[in-house]
Amino acid sequence: MLNTIKRLALTAALAVVGASGAVAQADFSGETVNVYIRSSAGGGYDDYGRLIARHLGKYLPGKPDVVAVNKPGAGGIVAANYMARQAKRDGTEIAILDRGVAFAQRLKKPGIAYDVRELEPIGSAESEAYAFMVSGDTPVETIEDLFAYDGKLRFATTGPGSDSWRYGELLIGWGAPIEQIGGYEGTSEKLLAVARGEVQGTSGSYGSMIDAAESEGFKFIGSFGTVRQLPDLGKFVTIVPEGDKALYTVATASLEAGRPFFAPPGVPEERLAALREAFRAALDDPDLKAEAELAGRDVSYLSPEEMKTLYAEILNAPDEVIAKFGED
Repeated sequence: MLNTIKRLALTAALAVVGASGAVAQADFSGETVNVYIRSSAGGGYDDYGRLIARHLGKYLPGKPDVVAVNKPGAGGIVAANYMARQAKRDGTEIAILDRGVAFAQRLKKPGIAYDVRELEPIGSAESEAYAFMVSGDTPVETIEDLFAYDGKLRFATTGPGSDSWRYGELLIGWGAPIEQIGGYEGTSEKLLAVARGEVQGTSGSYGSMIDAAESEGFKFIGSFGTVRQLPDLGKFVTIVPEGDKALYTVATASLEAGRPFFAPPGVPEERLAALREAFRAALDDPDLKAEAELAGRDVSYLSPEEMKTLYAEILNAPDEVIAKFGED
């Protein structure tokens, strides 16, 4: 998969060059661009959404105002549905959606009214690893401890369209004694639930949870993907049954596009090209990089073409692979 993505890098670069003429024709003077964020304030999506909002305008023709707007609900489905059905088609409304937007669609989760193939990818601001953690007094330290736990562990999640729900379902299917508690709007609410003792654990991107882990004494117990800062943290790939290796690959493909930004369908070509080029340029901005480093956030660009490749892999996954998801 990664080799396929890398082979598209040259194509992506040529697409940017070819779009330069269209970018020159776009003009956002006097307008306001809204960046919708799929979750509530606090957490990774909010951090990246606001980071891009603070720097995008200087690279858009006409230098418009750019405003971050939280639009939480249903694990990101509310924001995705809005972009597909209601957002303005003039380039003044974009969104950072859930990294699992394609996977939730492939699983036909309830409430989905979007087709990710119709949305226009702008780029992703980072690749991610997804970590599980528990409160300090929970007698679980490792992946092995989790699967050997006698009883049920309550884990806070946002909803069926989210990674916290999806990866929890995977672990439950492989025998983890987890009970998922949905309805939390974002990472901040999930972490607060752990701190209050409403639940024993939660999950999310490492960068979104490290501050709370350090201040509250929470423990990271395992991850999907590699947490670079915790090289000794166990990876759930080690416990995947042989027959579910393909399922694991499909389920974790979306981590490559960990912070994906989209425009709605139907945005004029010159405005879409301007948004994509401004997004790429903003991620190279020294001030943005300095802010990201100060906040403990990594930044890495993934092109629209690479995003489309990832989503095609997920949406084209065989039925027999998808049918295994969430099975007990």
